[in-house]
Amino acid sequence: HAGVIQPGDVQRMSAGTGGTCGAPSDCVSLVCTGGVCIAASSTDGVKNGTETGVDCGGASAPKCAAGGTCVAGTDCTSGVCTAGTCRSASSTDGIKNGTETDVDCGGGAAPACAVNKVCVAASDCATNICTAGNQSCCSTIQIPSVKNAGNVTMAAYKLDTYEVTAGRYRAYLNAVGGNPRSNPPAAGAGAHPVWTGTGWRSSWNIRLASGWSDVNFRLGPNGCKRGGNGEYGTTTWNPTAGAKDAEGVEFDSKPIDCIDWYSLYAFCIWDGGRLPTVAEFRTAWNGGSTAKTYPWGNTPAVSTPNAPFNPSPQLADYAVMGNYGGGTVNGVFYPQFYTWGASIRYSNDRATHIAPPGSKPLGAGPYGHMDLGGNLMEWLFDNYSTSVKWGQPDTNFPDPNTDTNLPWSQGDWGEWTGKKPSTGTSTVWMDAGGNRTAGGGSWEGHQIPNGGSYLNEWPGGVMGTYHALGGRCARN
Repeated sequence: HAGVIQPGDVQRMSAGTGGTCGAPSDCVSLVCTGGVCIAASSTDGVKNGTETGVDCGGASAPKCAAGGTCVAGTDCTSGVCTAGTCRSASSTDGIKNGTETDVDCGGGAAPACAVNKVCVAASDCATNICTAGNQSCCSTIQIPSVKNAGNVTMAAYKLDTYEVTAGRYRAYLNAVGGNPRSNPPAAGAGAHPVWTGTGWRSSWNIRLASGWSDVNFRLGPNGCKRGGNGEYGTTTWNPTAGAKDAEGVEFDSKPIDCIDWYSLYAFCIWDGGRLPTVAEFRTAWNGGSTAKTYPWGNTPAVSTPNAPFNPSPQLADYAVMGNYGGGTVNGVFYPQFYTWGASIRYSNDRATHIAPPGSKPLGAGPYGHMDLGGNLMEWLFDNYSTSVKWGQPDTNFPDPNTDTNLPWSQGDWGEWTGKKPSTGTSTVWMDAGGNRTAGGGSWEGHQIPNGGSYLNEWPGGVMGTYHALGGRCARN
């Protein structure tokens, strides 16, 4: 009878959907209801169809929970299938699963995520900073080769979207055990890909902080260039992660200020980058060969009679800026104001009026960079020159003073407490390592137009620190 179905063989074959059945085993779906075979489904309590487990796995059923039968990770809610069984999600399985916001991190149950990982809330991040829209706090933007306003064609480069935050700097300090001087950049690291002589110099190592107490003094209200006795000590650094300002905003979410040029440069190298040159900063500001008043364009016009004492409301929407103490122009007094935080100046304000980077999205530059104008002035790579550099940076950097008792320049306010020069005058000490350029304007009245009134030599010298001076990194 080969190849011929005989009477009685029908009872030994499984029936398809709609076929007659006396028991579930008579049906392909293994589901027999009222003498009729029913199509397989993911709610029938039977492993059938393409399922790998009961009502789970396969192409059409929901994924199997831990303990369910599987053939591949795609059959499991956790994405992990081992020896035919779905395993529970864990923070070591190399897969984004469970409540994680990125692979093996975030979400509460897993460790906090490192920089450049996806987050939903600040608590998902090791830096305690999560930018809006799940965008990495450490994102960078490619700037194409373009002729800039100085008629110089720039090589393509990358510039970070945001200013370096206190949280990112904390991650660096934790990585080097709070002692950057014992873990300095390698000689030549952080070099510009076009210009020679632009890498890190070993003679600079002595200028890095030598331990947590040194770090906390330098970045604190008494070590910052301005801020004796803590009053108006507008530092974004706090020795305790998660600490908040007077209005409940975490310090770690704000850009790091009170930082010297060497320390910021060392951070950028650790983070895979370098410091931007004046030409790179200005090119990002203008976006091409036409100079702009602001990163976002030429309007609104600079307010009269004097910005920022009398800014237009529109300008306040574009930048983090302010007018500490108010000012009188042509006999008219203009009260103090701030575009971030309350309009009053807090006692011991500790950075209340400095905003998390990107808080004024209308002020984005032509390529999308945030806070090029306002928030903090920014350290740039170049030695200061009376003419704005549009191409090759000035690298005529003298070596710093080698006296280990001189942690950085005293500056011109004379408000230091603690470490002071052991020899020489403050002027010699201040100028020992040369000067650098800063630009961009700030939250405290340093004007924004045309790159900021401080697109020139920072008066405190290369080791000068200030509560309105920070920066961002460039990358090759």
